[in-house]
Amino acid sequence: MFYIADITACMILDSAGGRTLSVSVTSSDGVVGRAGVPHGTSCGSAEAPDVTAGSAVAQVHTHFRAALVKTDYADHASFDVRLRGIAAEASEEIGVSALLAVSVAAAECAATTRDQELWRYLAES
Repeated sequence: MFYIADITACMILDSAGGRTLSVSVTSSDGVVGRAGVPHGTSCGSAEAPDVTAGSAVAQVHTHFRAALVKTDYADHASFDVRLRGIAAEASEEIGVSALLAVSVAAAECAATTRDQELWRYLAES
């Protein structure tokens, strides 16, 4: 088990040149997990809200970083429940790209910390 030392986000360009989100999660022992997520275009009634890449970067720093830095990362299922709780308590609608990028970057960080491939870590957690 480790704790999250830092979470950072920035805009990157996707393959079509569109702006999207990249998140890095750094563990207490200096391991970094990164995830870039595409900008979604789904518009179904059950879809999570879509926000601009700039708004997603701000949401990661404002909501997720503030709530998760210096907290223990026990297992991924519990971490995702906590992410959804943070999003539900936010005063604004949290974009799905921010939620997904933080989740995948944390999973990558945890897998690397445990010296596992990401797929194996997710299959076992």
